[in-house]
Amino acid sequence: MDSTLTFSVTGPGGYYKYDFQPMAVGANEIKDNSFSWTTPDIAGTYMVEVSLVPAQLTAYDTSLIKVT
Repeated sequence: MDSTLTFSVTGPGGYYKYDFQPMAVGANEIKDNSFSWTTPDIAGTYMVEVSLVPAQLTAYDTSLIKVT
């Protein structure tokens, strides 16, 4: 099934980064993928989220990253 892996980062001062990659995922298939992101020079806590769209392919992960 064709889907899209999305990547977003939100942080202090209205910081926002978004990226996506189209991908095909078969039933019961496991895939590796990666995104790159340059850490901004703004101290604070950033929320990094990755999800697979459409929703019927539920896959979601989130992490908080503290930049000092």
